[in-house]
Amino acid sequence: MPAEGVSDLTPSHELLTTKEVERVINVFARAGASKVRLTGGEPTLRRDLVDICSSIKRDNPGVKSLGLTTNGMKLLSRSDGVRLVDALAASGVDSVNISLDSLDADVFSRMTRRPSSTHKRVLDAIDACASLGLNVKVNCVVLRGENEHELAAFAERWDSSVKVRFIEWMPFSGNAYDAKRLVPYAEMMKMLPPL
Repeated sequence: MPAEGVSDLTPSHELLTTKEVERVINVFARAGASKVRLTGGEPTLRRDLVDICSSIKRDNPGVKSLGLTTNGMKLLSRSDGVRLVDALAASGVDSVNISLDSLDADVFSRMTRRPSSTHKRVLDAIDACASLGLNVKVNCVVLRGENEHELAAFAERWDSSVKVRFIEWMPFSGNAYDAKRLVPYAEMMKMLPPL
């Protein structure tokens, strides 16, 4: 999240409609795509996400894997008494990648620019996904001076039902990339306990 926040969200009339998303996926599935991952921005902000997931599985028998990438903050929200994560699992979602850059609520808050109170919500969402039998991957971007000291704790936090992926910080427009904060993969490997 940029320090100044996000003020230039795409207006809703410029977003793909439910039918347009379903059509694009149907075209790819007919061309042989067997894996679909909903990502970009934050897919759980779409009110039609469960409907889209249901239609992907219903209309495309060749789609063997349906996943999403999320910050995890809305997965435990309820609609009509049902948690979003439960509705997604019932609709056919079988894998979830969740971004989590720190196990420490204060570091999480600083890195994400979200209240530290949301940290527990994300941890609970990861645990809920794992308890439902979903294929869960935690994506952790490692930054020198922020969270590199947490790698061993991440590796030991969950059992084998949750895979943790440590990601090198990548430069792109607007993320204030600083090569001095990069922790290369080889260095990360040295920080981890032996398997």
